[in-house]
Amino acid sequence: MRPTARPAAVAPDRSFRVTREGRWWAAVGLGLAGIGWVKTIPPLLLLGYAALALFALNAWLARRQLRGVGAVRVPHPPVYAGEPTRVALRLRNDGPRPVTAGVCEPAGGTAVTGLFEALVPGAEAERAEPRTFFRRGAFGHEPPRAWSDAPFGLVRAEVPGAAGPVLLVLPAVGGVDLDGFRRWARRQAGAGGRSRQRVARSAADRADLRGVRPYRPGDGLRDIHWRTTARRGEPFVRDYDSAPDPELVLVVEPWLPGEPAAAQVVRLEEALSLAASVVRAWCLAGGTRVTVAVAGDEPVVRTATPSEAAARDLLAPLATAAGTNRPALPDLAGRLRRSTLVVVSSRPGSPLGVAVGRAAGRAVPVVAPADRPVWYHPPHPAAR
Repeated sequence: MRPTARPAAVAPDRSFRVTREGRWWAAVGLGLAGIGWVKTIPPLLLLGYAALALFALNAWLARRQLRGVGAVRVPHPPVYAGEPTRVALRLRNDGPRPVTAGVCEPAGGTAVTGLFEALVPGAEAERAEPRTFFRRGAFGHEPPRAWSDAPFGLVRAEVPGAAGPVLLVLPAVGGVDLDGFRRWARRQAGAGGRSRQRVARSAADRADLRGVRPYRPGDGLRDIHWRTTARRGEPFVRDYDSAPDPELVLVVEPWLPGEPAAAQVVRLEEALSLAASVVRAWCLAGGTRVTVAVAGDEPVVRTATPSEAAARDLLAPLATAAGTNRPALPDLAGRLRRSTLVVVSSRPGSPLGVAVGRAAGRAVPVVAPADRPVWYHPPHPAAR
């Protein structure tokens, strides 16, 4: 087992909880002692005292089991809402003797439980369980707890462990036709006609001429190589190396009014899913860098080279993004030139696109879930 940071051993905050069996045991003990006292039957009185003494002994032994025992949450990379994953907790015994103890997460967190028998001194063990989170957010703010009810299971003693890292659940992701998204972004950015022609011409100029090849349906007439066509007697076209994609700069506006309606809250979640879907698709395709800027109350800007892990890191701010009616424009200095610049907003026709376009010196397309772009397939409602 690889070396890991040791969880905190004994915490001062201890608690006891009587199990269901313990409640029955205590009731029987009190009943026997009461009957023996009232009826003056010494055997019943002694039997009741013995049951209650065994109850107290269980509480002392359970607390003794937890000396030197610590629990911690195992770090986990961010996950997408609706994505099956496994959440793990770790228990370590730094005490002088083997212990039988368990580890649990508060019910509001990941709800992982596990029991480890005869955990030797200096050893640690993990327990992982499958989980699927259906809403974004940060889970696991409360530390896990180590517990023991040995040896009789009548009283359960608990001690809090170390406050480990929280688990980030990112917005649910849908499907994105990346080629369709690129064409839409170019068309929206160059809607004036001349700008679009300039973008297409610059892309062709950057491409290297590889040679010629036979004509295929869909090839442009301006790419026909007439000299080869005349010599071969059939149409041939110029074959170019693909021009490099510009970098992607995605500005996310989590807009909500001061007193949002339920439909507006749903639109916010849909906009975050749309932004997460575009970033993930771009990162999985590889290629140029990606920048995600969140225009919230406190703007966040992250840039990374595309990869699956980079997509999750870039989208981490969206896990806890809160709606705002005063979005602040992020600082995008040095990231606006030669980039595919798009604003994703929870409101159609957001004025933030004009502000970003003014800073970039060009038109910036804005997309909202209500626009229903043809290149995007939203996640299943259950995943959201």
